Amino acid sequence: MVQVRLATQEDSAAWDRYLDKFPDIPPMNRYAWKGILEDTYRVKTYFFIALDKDNKVAGILSSYVTRDIKNRLNLYSLRFGIVADDKACYAGLLDHIKDFCGQNNIVSNLTASGYKKIDTNYTETVKKTVILKLPRTEEEMWQSLRDKTRNMIRKSQKSGLVAERGFCGLKEFYDIYTVNMLKKGIPIHRLEFFENIAGAMPYNATLITAKKGAKVIGGTFVLHSMTSAIYPFQSSASDMRTYAPNPFLVWEAVKMCMERGIPALDMGESSQGGSVYDFKVNFGGVPRDVYYYTTFLRNEEQSKSGGVWKAKPSLAVRALTVTPFFMRKQIGLWLKTRGRII
Repeated sequence: MVQVRLATQEDSAAWDRYLDKFPDIPPMNRYAWKGILEDTYRVKTYFFIALDKDNKVAGILSSYVTRDIKNRLNLYSLRFGIVADDKACYAGLLDHIKDFCGQNNIVSNLTASGYKKIDTNYTETVKKTVILKLPRTEEEMWQSLRDKTRNMIRKSQKSGLVAERGFCGLKEFYDIYTVNMLKKGIPIHRLEFFENIAGAMPYNATLITAKKGAKVIGGTFVLHSMTSAIYPFQSSASDMRTYAPNPFLVWEAVKMCMERGIPALDMGESSQGGSVYDFKVNFGGVPRDVYYYTTFLRNEEQSKSGGVWKAKPSLAVRALTVTPFFMRKQIGLWLKTRGRII
């Protein structure tokens, strides 16, 4: 049996020490995210901690609550949001979430367990991420790349692209990210979101920008620990694609990870068969399943296809795609508080 309760600031050090026991998990669920989400989006966060019979941490679940377009409460965990020692602890945390939602009029929940498949009767959704395994030396990594990938990186280098690490180019990166996301009708994060990550996690976050002369033409936002890394955000200017900034940026992220002795880079979730997914696989990444769980049946805006739950785009997101581009930025900023944030 485990005891589950809300974590407090006094638990923050124990929370992060517990996560240090799982070196392959990127820092997407550290305690600092509680402040990042609250400060950026003013959402209510619920970080649950599970204690064993000796009052030692046996599991954690980091989550937050937002309202949907119909003003209903929905609970989401962070990525890799639930981590536990064993089956009993996973069950205790998920059962607690079910009861918590029922007691607080929360109509749905979605909990991410990352690479861990949980043995549970609750509804499971499987998505895909792509993992790039890194050898010990840069030469080994270079030789493992496809000829086409090496040629694209050479092209970017011959075009004069240079990499810069640090957050001095954050505003320029953010402007590129905003344009690209809103063109696709995808809700965007606020600039403060990235600024707050940089401030709260200075040793776990790095922005790598690609510069053509003095101009930032793209960037990769990398989150890393001593043993794992992930880049959840990457974007480059569409009119600069001829310089191959995306392969250049991934190569620079790879080099940074290898300098730090990190053995693998999670290239982030992608829709299988899509262009972004194909780019990651062609770079040498290997697909890996990531798991999500809900303790409720899906709502009427979702459908089941081939045994995998797939959510239809919300009315708000569908409306965004047909909104004139000059109006999308403000709508997009608002939308990020109306569903899953990260």
